Amino acid sequence: MWDDVAAAAVDPDILSRRVRFVPARRASQPAATSALVRVLNPGVASTGKARSDVRNGDGGALPASQSAPAGPAPLFPPERLLGMLGWSSVRGAGPGLSNLGQTCFMNAALQALAHLPPLAQLCLSRHHSRGCRVLGWCAYCELEALIVELHGSAARSLAPTAMAGKLRLIARHFRPDRPQDAHEFLLGLLSRMRSAAAEGKCGGGGAADGVGGAEPKCCSSEVDQLFGGSLVSTLTCGVCGGSTTARESSAGLSLGLHKATTVERALRNFTASEPVKGDDSFWCAACAAKVEGTRRLRLGDTPHVLVLQLKRFRYDCARGASKLCHAVQYEEELRPRRDDPR
Repeated sequence: MWDDVAAAAVDPDILSRRVRFVPARRASQPAATSALVRVLNPGVASTGKARSDVRNGDGGALPASQSAPAGPAPLFPPERLLGMLGWSSVRGAGPGLSNLGQTCFMNAALQALAHLPPLAQLCLSRHHSRGCRVLGWCAYCELEALIVELHGSAARSLAPTAMAGKLRLIARHFRPDRPQDAHEFLLGLLSRMRSAAAEGKCGGGGAADGVGGAEPKCCSSEVDQLFGGSLVSTLTCGVCGGSTTARESSAGLSLGLHKATTVERALRNFTASEPVKGDDSFWCAACAAKVEGTRRLRLGDTPHVLVLQLKRFRYDCARGASKLCHAVQYEEELRPRRDDPR
Protein backbone atom coordinates (compact mmCIF):
# COMPACT_ATOMS: atom_id res chain seq x y z
CA MET A 1 0.00 0.00 0.00
CA TRP A 2 2.80 2.41 0.87
CA ASP A 3 4.50 1.69 -2.47
CA ASP A 4 1.30 2.58 -4.31
CA VAL A 5 0.98 5.86 -2.41
CA ALA A 6 4.60 6.82 -3.08
CA ALA A 7 4.24 6.01 -6.77
CA ALA A 8 1.12 8.14 -7.04
CA ALA A 9 2.82 11.05 -5.30
CA VAL A 10 5.58 11.26 -7.93
CA ASP A 11 3.53 10.26 -10.99
CA PRO A 12 4.83 12.62 -13.74
CA ASP A 13 1.51 12.49 -15.59
CA ILE A 14 -0.17 14.32 -12.72
CA LEU A 15 2.32 17.19 -12.85
CA SER A 16 2.19 17.58 -16.65
CA ARG A 17 -1.56 17.17 -17.08
CA ARG A 18 -3.16 20.35 -18.41
CA VAL A 19 -6.11 21.79 -16.51
CA ARG A 20 -8.53 23.52 -18.86
CA PHE A 21 -10.59 26.52 -17.79
CA VAL A 22 -14.37 25.96 -17.96
CA PRO A 23 -16.57 29.08 -17.69
CA ALA A 24 -19.39 29.05 -15.16
CA ARG A 25 -22.93 28.48 -16.40
CA ARG A 26 -24.22 31.53 -14.55
CA ALA A 27 -21.84 34.48 -14.46
CA SER A 28 -23.84 36.11 -11.67
CA GLN A 29 -23.33 33.15 -9.35
CA PRO A 30 -19.90 33.23 -7.62
CA ALA A 31 -17.86 30.11 -7.10
CA ALA A 32 -18.21 28.12 -3.90
CA THR A 33 -14.79 29.30 -2.77
CA SER A 34 -15.76 32.98 -2.97
CA ALA A 35 -16.98 32.77 0.64
CA LEU A 36 -13.34 32.41 1.67
CA VAL A 37 -12.29 35.62 -0.11
CA ARG A 38 -12.56 38.96 1.67
CA VAL A 39 -11.80 42.21 -0.16
CA LEU A 40 -9.99 44.48 2.29
CA ASN A 41 -10.59 47.77 0.49
CA PRO A 42 -13.80 47.37 -1.54
CA GLY A 43 -14.21 51.02 -2.46
CA VAL A 44 -11.14 50.99 -4.70
CA ALA A 45 -11.60 48.02 -6.99
CA SER A 46 -15.12 46.59 -6.68
CA THR A 47 -16.50 48.16 -9.85
CA GLY A 48 -18.31 45.12 -11.20
CA LYS A 49 -16.18 45.22 -14.38
CA ALA A 50 -13.70 42.63 -15.48
CA ARG A 51 -10.12 43.46 -14.54
CA SER A 52 -7.67 43.58 -17.42
CA ASP A 53 -5.00 41.89 -15.31
CA VAL A 54 -7.07 38.80 -14.43
CA ARG A 55 -6.20 35.83 -16.63
CA ASN A 56 -7.78 32.46 -17.20
CA GLY A 57 -5.99 29.13 -17.23
CA ASP A 58 -4.93 29.60 -20.88
CA GLY A 59 -3.35 33.00 -20.20
CA GLY A 60 -6.16 35.03 -21.78
CA ALA A 61 -8.25 37.76 -20.18
CA LEU A 62 -11.56 36.76 -18.65
CA PRO A 63 -14.64 38.05 -20.51
CA ALA A 64 -16.77 40.76 -18.94
CA SER A 65 -19.51 38.25 -18.12
CA GLN A 66 -17.14 36.58 -15.65
CA SER A 67 -16.23 39.63 -13.59
CA ALA A 68 -15.59 39.26 -9.88
CA PRO A 69 -18.55 39.60 -7.50
CA ALA A 70 -19.04 42.85 -5.67
CA GLY A 71 -16.95 43.35 -2.54
CA PRO A 72 -18.23 43.16 1.03
CA ALA A 73 -20.58 45.82 2.32
CA PRO A 74 -18.80 48.54 4.31
CA LEU A 75 -19.53 48.79 8.02
CA PHE A 76 -18.23 52.36 7.95
CA PRO A 77 -19.12 54.90 5.21
CA PRO A 78 -16.05 55.16 2.90
CA GLU A 79 -16.91 58.76 1.99
CA ARG A 80 -16.82 59.74 5.66
CA LEU A 81 -13.41 58.15 6.05
CA LEU A 82 -12.10 60.16 3.09
CA GLY A 83 -13.05 63.33 4.93
CA MET A 84 -10.95 62.28 7.94
CA LEU A 85 -7.61 61.71 6.19
CA GLY A 86 -6.42 65.12 7.41
CA TRP A 87 -6.64 66.71 10.85
CA SER A 88 -9.84 68.69 11.47
CA SER A 89 -7.90 70.93 13.88
CA VAL A 90 -4.28 71.56 14.83
CA ARG A 91 -3.07 69.29 17.63
CA GLY A 92 0.17 69.07 19.55
CA ALA A 93 2.38 66.00 19.65
CA GLY A 94 1.17 65.05 23.12
CA PRO A 95 3.10 63.15 25.81
CA GLY A 96 5.49 60.29 25.22
CA LEU A 97 5.07 56.70 26.36
CA SER A 98 7.19 55.30 29.18
CA ASN A 99 9.29 52.22 28.58
CA LEU A 100 7.96 49.53 30.92
CA GLY A 101 11.09 47.40 30.82
CA GLN A 102 11.28 46.11 27.23
CA THR A 103 8.23 47.73 25.62
CA CYS A 104 9.93 50.04 23.10
CA PHE A 105 8.51 47.93 20.26
CA MET A 106 4.97 48.44 21.55
CA ASN A 107 5.42 52.17 22.21
CA ALA A 108 6.71 52.80 18.68
CA ALA A 109 3.64 51.20 17.10
CA LEU A 110 1.19 52.87 19.50
CA GLN A 111 2.64 56.35 18.89
CA ALA A 112 2.39 55.82 15.13
CA LEU A 113 -1.27 54.78 15.39
CA ALA A 114 -2.10 57.59 17.83
CA HIS A 115 -0.96 60.20 15.32
CA LEU A 116 -2.68 58.86 12.21
CA PRO A 117 -5.36 61.53 11.56
CA PRO A 118 -8.25 59.21 10.54
CA LEU A 119 -7.69 56.61 13.27
CA ALA A 120 -6.99 59.20 15.97
CA GLN A 121 -10.12 61.19 15.13
CA LEU A 122 -12.24 58.03 15.12
CA CYS A 123 -10.91 57.15 18.57
CA LEU A 124 -11.33 60.68 19.92
CA SER A 125 -15.00 60.54 18.90
CA ARG A 126 -15.24 57.15 20.70
CA HIS A 127 -16.67 55.68 17.52
CA HIS A 128 -15.96 52.06 18.44
CA SER A 129 -16.49 51.92 22.21
CA ARG A 130 -19.99 53.47 21.95
CA GLY A 131 -21.18 50.39 20.05
CA CYS A 132 -18.63 47.72 21.01
CA ARG A 133 -20.05 44.19 21.21
CA VAL A 134 -16.90 42.33 22.23
CA LEU A 135 -17.22 40.22 25.38
CA GLY A 136 -14.30 40.74 27.73
CA TRP A 137 -11.16 42.65 26.81
CA CYS A 138 -11.25 44.55 23.50
CA ALA A 139 -8.04 45.67 21.77
CA TYR A 140 -9.89 48.41 19.86
CA CYS A 141 -11.38 49.88 23.05
CA GLU A 142 -7.97 49.72 24.74
CA LEU A 143 -6.29 51.63 21.92
CA GLU A 144 -9.15 54.12 21.83
CA ALA A 145 -8.80 54.86 25.55
CA LEU A 146 -5.04 55.31 25.20
CA ILE A 147 -5.39 57.70 22.24
CA VAL A 148 -7.99 59.77 24.11
CA GLU A 149 -5.59 60.00 27.05
CA LEU A 150 -2.59 60.85 24.86
CA HIS A 151 -4.40 63.70 23.11
CA GLY A 152 -5.91 65.09 26.31
CA SER A 153 -3.07 64.87 28.80
CA ALA A 154 -0.64 67.64 29.73
CA ALA A 155 1.84 65.18 31.26
CA ARG A 156 5.28 64.66 29.75
CA SER A 157 4.80 60.90 29.51
CA LEU A 158 2.21 58.21 30.09
CA ALA A 159 2.66 54.57 31.09
CA PRO A 160 0.69 52.22 28.78
CA THR A 161 0.37 49.60 31.52
CA ALA A 162 -3.08 48.38 30.46
CA MET A 163 -1.93 47.55 26.92
CA ALA A 164 1.33 46.02 28.16
CA GLY A 165 -0.63 43.77 30.51
CA LYS A 166 -2.57 42.33 27.56
CA LEU A 167 0.35 41.67 25.21
CA ARG A 168 -0.25 37.92 25.26
CA LEU A 169 -3.81 38.49 24.02
CA ILE A 170 -2.35 40.22 20.96
CA ALA A 171 0.33 37.57 20.36
CA ARG A 172 0.56 34.58 22.69
CA HIS A 173 4.36 34.53 22.75
CA PHE A 174 4.70 38.25 23.63
CA ARG A 175 5.95 39.23 27.09
CA PRO A 176 6.53 42.78 28.38
CA ASP A 177 9.92 41.84 29.85
CA ARG A 178 11.35 40.73 26.49
CA PRO A 179 12.05 42.75 23.33
CA GLN A 180 9.73 41.89 20.44
CA ASP A 181 9.22 42.96 16.84
CA ALA A 182 7.26 46.22 16.45
CA HIS A 183 5.89 45.19 13.05
CA GLU A 184 4.59 41.90 14.42
CA PHE A 185 2.91 43.73 17.31
CA LEU A 186 1.31 46.21 14.91
CA LEU A 187 -0.12 43.51 12.65
CA GLY A 188 -1.42 41.56 15.65
CA LEU A 189 -3.10 44.64 17.10
CA LEU A 190 -4.72 45.56 13.76
CA SER A 191 -5.99 41.99 13.40
CA ARG A 192 -7.65 42.16 16.84
CA MET A 193 -9.10 45.59 16.00
CA ARG A 194 -10.49 44.28 12.71
CA SER A 195 -12.21 41.41 14.50
CA ALA A 196 -13.56 43.74 17.20
CA ALA A 197 -14.97 46.16 14.62
CA ALA A 198 -16.91 43.33 12.95
CA GLU A 199 -18.03 41.54 16.12
CA GLY A 200 -21.76 40.86 16.05
CA LYS A 201 -22.26 42.90 12.87
CA CYS A 202 -21.57 40.60 9.94
CA GLY A 203 -21.27 37.03 11.18
CA GLY A 204 -17.60 37.29 12.12
CA GLY A 205 -15.23 39.02 14.46
CA GLY A 206 -13.26 38.39 17.59
CA ALA A 207 -14.00 36.02 20.38
CA ALA A 208 -14.16 36.84 24.05
CA ASP A 209 -11.05 38.48 25.47
CA GLY A 210 -10.06 39.62 22.00
CA VAL A 211 -8.33 36.36 21.04
CA GLY A 212 -8.89 34.81 17.65
CA GLY A 213 -12.33 34.52 16.16
CA ALA A 214 -13.46 34.07 12.58
CA GLU A 215 -12.44 36.75 10.12
CA PRO A 216 -15.44 38.67 8.75
CA LYS A 217 -16.26 37.58 5.20
CA CYS A 218 -19.15 39.82 4.19
CA CYS A 219 -18.25 43.27 5.47
CA SER A 220 -15.46 45.82 5.55
CA SER A 221 -14.72 47.84 8.67
CA GLU A 222 -12.93 51.16 8.97
CA VAL A 223 -9.77 49.20 9.89
CA ASP A 224 -9.97 47.28 6.60
CA GLN A 225 -10.60 50.47 4.65
CA LEU A 226 -7.65 52.26 6.26
CA PHE A 227 -4.99 49.55 6.15
CA GLY A 228 -6.23 46.89 3.71
CA GLY A 229 -4.70 46.57 0.25
CA SER A 230 -3.57 43.96 -2.22
CA LEU A 231 -0.46 42.85 -4.09
CA VAL A 232 -0.43 41.74 -7.72
CA SER A 233 2.18 39.19 -8.79
CA THR A 234 2.88 38.75 -12.52
CA LEU A 235 4.90 35.88 -13.99
CA THR A 236 6.07 36.41 -17.58
CA CYS A 237 7.29 33.51 -19.70
CA GLY A 238 10.74 34.07 -21.20
CA VAL A 239 9.88 31.88 -24.22
CA CYS A 240 6.44 32.98 -25.46
CA GLY A 241 6.06 36.24 -23.55
CA GLY A 242 2.73 35.20 -22.03
CA SER A 243 1.92 36.21 -18.47
CA THR A 244 -0.20 35.03 -15.57
CA THR A 245 -1.36 37.26 -12.75
CA ALA A 246 -2.36 36.53 -9.17
CA ARG A 247 -3.77 38.94 -6.61
CA GLU A 248 -3.66 38.52 -2.84
CA SER A 249 -4.55 40.65 0.16
CA SER A 250 -1.73 42.50 1.89
CA ALA A 251 -1.39 44.16 5.29
CA GLY A 252 1.81 45.97 4.31
CA LEU A 253 5.15 45.65 2.54
CA SER A 254 8.58 44.52 3.72
CA LEU A 255 11.20 46.65 1.95
CA GLY A 256 14.87 45.76 1.65
CA LEU A 257 17.35 48.58 2.28
CA HIS A 258 20.50 47.03 0.82
CA LYS A 259 20.48 49.32 -2.24
CA ALA A 260 18.20 52.09 -1.02
CA THR A 261 18.63 55.25 1.05
CA THR A 262 15.04 56.45 0.57
CA VAL A 263 11.67 54.74 0.96
CA GLU A 264 10.80 55.68 -2.63
CA ARG A 265 13.92 53.90 -3.92
CA ALA A 266 13.12 50.85 -1.78
CA LEU A 267 9.61 50.77 -3.26
CA ARG A 268 11.03 50.93 -6.79
CA ASN A 269 13.33 48.03 -5.99
CA PHE A 270 10.39 46.09 -4.53
CA THR A 271 8.30 46.49 -7.70
CA ALA A 272 11.16 45.90 -10.18
CA SER A 273 11.11 42.75 -12.31
CA GLU A 274 13.38 39.94 -11.15
CA PRO A 275 14.55 36.86 -13.06
CA VAL A 276 13.04 33.47 -12.29
CA LYS A 277 15.24 30.57 -13.35
CA GLY A 278 16.75 27.28 -12.32
CA ASP A 279 14.88 25.54 -9.53
CA ASP A 280 12.38 28.43 -9.43
CA SER A 281 11.26 27.97 -13.05
CA PHE A 282 7.48 27.78 -13.47
CA TRP A 283 4.90 26.02 -15.64
CA CYS A 284 3.72 27.88 -18.76
CA ALA A 285 0.38 26.63 -20.09
CA ALA A 286 0.98 28.05 -23.57
CA CYS A 287 4.39 26.35 -23.91
CA ALA A 288 3.22 23.23 -22.03
CA ALA A 289 6.56 23.13 -20.23
CA LYS A 290 8.50 24.54 -17.30
CA VAL A 291 10.16 27.77 -18.36
CA GLU A 292 12.31 30.58 -17.05
CA GLY A 293 11.09 34.16 -17.07
CA THR A 294 10.51 37.14 -14.81
CA ARG A 295 8.41 37.94 -11.77
CA ARG A 296 7.13 41.36 -10.81
CA LEU A 297 5.22 42.53 -7.74
CA ARG A 298 3.16 45.70 -7.70
CA LEU A 299 0.52 47.33 -5.55
CA GLY A 300 -3.01 46.46 -6.60
CA ASP A 301 -5.53 48.17 -4.32
CA THR A 302 -3.62 50.85 -2.45
CA PRO A 303 -4.70 51.48 1.16
CA HIS A 304 -5.13 54.92 2.70
CA VAL A 305 -2.39 54.02 5.19
CA LEU A 306 0.41 51.84 3.84
CA VAL A 307 2.39 49.92 6.47
CA LEU A 308 6.05 49.60 5.49
CA GLN A 309 8.53 47.38 7.30
CA LEU A 310 12.13 48.44 6.63
CA LYS A 311 14.37 45.38 6.73
CA ARG A 312 17.54 46.66 8.36
CA PHE A 313 19.52 43.50 7.80
CA ARG A 314 21.14 41.58 4.99
CA TYR A 315 22.55 38.11 4.64
CA ASP A 316 25.14 36.62 2.33
CA CYS A 317 26.92 33.28 2.41
CA ALA A 318 30.38 34.81 2.82
CA ARG A 319 29.79 37.27 5.67
CA GLY A 320 26.59 35.96 7.21
CA ALA A 321 24.04 38.35 8.71
CA SER A 322 24.75 42.05 9.16
CA LYS A 323 22.73 45.09 10.23
CA LEU A 324 22.11 48.07 7.93
CA CYS A 325 22.52 51.25 9.97
CA HIS A 326 22.43 53.95 7.26
CA ALA A 327 19.86 56.76 7.38
CA VAL A 328 16.68 56.33 5.32
CA GLN A 329 14.77 59.37 4.06
CA TYR A 330 11.01 59.33 3.58
CA GLU A 331 8.08 61.62 2.85
CA GLU A 332 4.89 61.79 4.91
CA GLU A 333 2.85 61.14 1.75
CA LEU A 334 3.93 58.75 -1.00
CA ARG A 335 3.09 59.92 -4.52
CA PRO A 336 4.43 57.37 -7.03
CA ARG A 337 4.87 58.64 -10.57
CA ARG A 338 2.20 57.18 -12.84
CA ASP A 339 4.58 57.19 -15.81
CA ASP A 340 7.10 55.01 -13.97
CA PRO A 341 7.52 51.95 -16.24
CA ARG A 342 8.22 49.77 -13.20
